[in-house]
Order: sequence, then structure tokens, then C-alpha cells
Amino acid sequence: MSYIDLIYQLEPDRLEQEPERLEKERASVLTNIRELAFSNYGTFIRTIRCCEEIKEYYTGLHDDTEKFMKELRSVQDEGSHFLKTFRMANVERSNLIAAKHSSEDVKKLFELSSLIERCIRKGHYEEAFELIQLASRLGRCLGNIAIVLEVTERVKSQRNYLLTSCLQQLRAPLTLTQCLKLVGFLRRMDVYSEAELQFQFLLCRDSWLQSQLDKQSFSDEYQRLNHIVEVYQDAMFDVILQYRAVFSEESLHSSSGSQRDVLQFHCPSVVASWLHYRLQCFMETLSSCLLHCPVDRLDSIMMHCMYFGASMGRVGTDVRHLLVSIFEDHILKLMQQSLATITAKLLDSLKSTDAFRAVEISSTVSDADSYLDVKSGSSIRAPIALLSYPSLAIYCNRIIEIFDKLHSCIPMSLALFTAELLDSCLSLMVDSLKTSFERSSDPDGVIAFGTLVEESLVPFLDKCLEELFPASNLSTSLGISLAALIQKGLRPRLKTTKLREWLQDAQNRKSDCLRKTSAISHPVNSALSP
Repeated sequence: MSYIDLIYQLEPDRLEQEPERLEKERASVLTNIRELAFSNYGTFIRTIRCCEEIKEYYTGLHDDTEKFMKELRSVQDEGSHFLKTFRMANVERSNLIAAKHSSEDVKKLFELSSLIERCIRKGHYEEAFELIQLASRLGRCLGNIAIVLEVTERVKSQRNYLLTSCLQQLRAPLTLTQCLKLVGFLRRMDVYSEAELQFQFLLCRDSWLQSQLDKQSFSDEYQRLNHIVEVYQDAMFDVILQYRAVFSEESLHSSSGSQRDVLQFHCPSVVASWLHYRLQCFMETLSSCLLHCPVDRLDSIMMHCMYFGASMGRVGTDVRHLLVSIFEDHILKLMQQSLATITAKLLDSLKSTDAFRAVEISSTVSDADSYLDVKSGSSIRAPIALLSYPSLAIYCNRIIEIFDKLHSCIPMSLALFTAELLDSCLSLMVDSLKTSFERSSDPDGVIAFGTLVEESLVPFLDKCLEELFPASNLSTSLGISLAALIQKGLRPRLKTTKLREWLQDAQNRKSDCLRKTSAISHPVNSALSP
């Protein structure tokens, strides 16, 4: 029972006496303590000293224990380190023992990359690829070993060397069997997707084709063009044939569903694009070379190019229709330049004072010598009357020379263009005759010159056009009948309307002048008569 509970149980009288009682009890306790202290003073002193000694002893013991624990921990750490070092040394010892027993295998492993390189240099791609596959399997299984990792890295560089060697081989002359073998290696290496492999194949073969074109240098454009046509004829057929053999329809369909094919396109369009690029290069080269080729060899060049275009038809790419336009443009340009040159020379010669003075034809000129061949085997001959005016005869001879050079290669499609060129030359000649008629002191000679052009030169040129462009060949080329050709006026003919109008006008003006002269002279004569 606590003191509080005891207080609660006291009666009021005793509760009033409780403080007094407590004071007496306190004084009694103090008295007892004082008496105990005086009686046991020495004991208390010794007890205090013993407590202090015990405290000092335990404090030193505690310090020694802490120091011992620290030293014990360091010893424990050193022991753990020693144990760890021992275990590592034991592992290294085991590894060294294992390496000693397998040193020959490790030596062979280090020689793997050099062995692969020797195989690639000797062209043993199959063995090199098998060794690369072996190194890849070792890397997957033992990739945590430093030696294997190092060998794997070296083999990766050799893998790139093998890839470069295969691509380099594709840039060299190859048979179909070699080509199939090389592309098979590239597929097994799994470096390119099927779409990328097609691009790489065409790029490499294109490099080989370009190297064949640049192999020789020619000073003569004719020989250079023949060489280019021969290279294109052989190389492009081989490349397309190899492409179709390597990338068959089955491989194209099987590769179209692969997830690695990032490029999505219709596979045949790849070779079609390459063909378009190469043919464009060929046509550009042909256009530039034709500018420097001799005109007399133009038919030979055209024959070679057409044979090349026909040979491309074996792979479904007949390009003759593309080459025709190039030759048409070139021949038309040649004819235009040549006619412009000789017409300019004629017009210059007509500016001289004696240009319209007729020359007497020698009686010694026989009938056989009075005609000029248009081309070999032709019955068309130039009229002897042109010799009356040397400048006109020279002009006719030069036109004949142009037709002789171009007759073997000129296409039927240039019939009307040729007639238009001759019409323009004739128009320039008429303009010059008009000027000469106004200024010349001999208008009769100018009119005679123009009449000779109308009656002799123009019919002769019409016959030349008929010989160059026969009506039967022209109708066949246009796909119409001969009657329709004549009816539609598609035969090449010179237009003499301008010349006839000028001659008529010149004759009228001459007649007017004569009438005026006679009218003036008649009164004078009547006045002088008796």
C-alpha cells in the first residue's frame, strides 16, 4: 500500500497530526544517519577509495579491450585478404595448369585470324568463311574469356576483309559460275539484305563496266566509239544475264517478306533503273563522239550501234528506237551546217561584179562529161547548163558531195526536213538575187541566173531527193500507201513559188523599162526625120 492510499485511510484527527509525526520521523532519521556516519567514518572513506580504484581499473580494462578489438579487426581483415589472395592465386594456378595443358590449342586460336587472312588471299573463301563461323560460335559460347574476346575482335576485321575481297572480285571479269559463287558467299555472310545485295551487285558490276570503258585511250573518236560500243555490247549483256541468274524470281519473292528488308520496292525496277542510267550514259557519249567522227564513217558507226541495240533485244531491252533519234539529230545538224556553209559561200560569190556573167561551155565537153554523179550506181546526173555559171556549178557539186557522204545512213524520217533545208537555202538565194537585181548593171544576167536555177538546179535537186528518199521506202516507213503518200503531198519537193514570183516580177519590171526606153527614143527619132 502506498503512502497516498494510507493518507486517504486516516481519520481527520490523525490527519491533522500527520505533519508533526513526519517532522519527528525526519529528525529521527537524520539523527540516526549522523550517528551512523560518526560511528562508521573509516568504513565510508575506504568504501569511496575502493570505488574510485575499481572505476579506474575498469576504465583501463575498457581501453585495453577497445584497443584489442581494433587490432583484432585488422587481423581479421588481413586474414580475409590473405584468404582471398590465396583463393585467387589458387585459381590462377589452376588456370596456368590448364593453360599449360592446352597451350597448343591456345596457340592455334591466336593463329586463327592470320589463317583466315591467308585463305582469303589465296581465294579459298569457303575455308575462310568456315573459320569465321567457328570464331563466331566460340565468341557466343566463351565470350567472357579475354583471349577468346580478343580473337573474336580480330576475326571481325578479317570478316570485313572477306567482304571487301568478295566485292572486289565482283568488280573484275567473272563467269556466271564465279558470280553465283560470290553472291552465295555474300548471302551466307548475312551482311546485306536482299535489296541491299542487289544494289551492291549492280554497283560492283557497273564499276567493272566503267573500268573496261576507261581501259584504253584513243586519239581517234571513231576507234573510241567502236570500243565503247563493243564494251557495252558484251558487258551489259553479261551483267543482265548474271543478275537474272543470281536474283531469280524465287529469291526475290522469298526476300520480299523478310523483316530485314528496310527498302521496299519492286525488285525488277533496280536493274531497269541501272539499264536506264547506263543507256543514258551511252547515248550522251554517242552524241558527243559523233561531233568529232568523220562523216564518211557515219554509216559504219550507225551499223555498229544498231547491232548493239538489236543485241540488247536478247535480254528484252531493244534500244534501237532510242539511237535513231540521236543519228537523226546529228545528220540533220550536219546537213544544216554544210548547206548553210556552202550557201553562204555562194551568196558571197554572187556579190562580185562578174558573178552573173555567163561562161561559154566548151564544145569539147562530151555528153558523158557533162553530167555529175549524185552517188555511185545512180542514174541521176547534173545538167551541163549549170556550167554556164561556175559559182552555181560549184554550189551544185557541193550539194552532191553532201548527199554522197550521207546517202548510206540518212533516215527516211528526214525527207521533209531535208527539203525544208534546201527550201531555206533557195529562199536565201532568191533574196540575194533580188538585191543583186536592184544593184546590178546587168539585170538580164541576174534573171538568166534565176531562170537557170528554176529550170535546171531545182528539178535536179528534186530528182536527188527522190533518189535519196524513194517513194516506196518512204511510204513503207510512214505506213501508208504510195497513192496516199502522193495525195497528201508528203514527197520531198522544193518550193519554187518565191523564185517564180520574183522572176515574174523581174520580167515585168524589165518589160516596163524597155517600154519606157522605147517611148522615149521614138519621139526623138520622129523629130530628127525630114
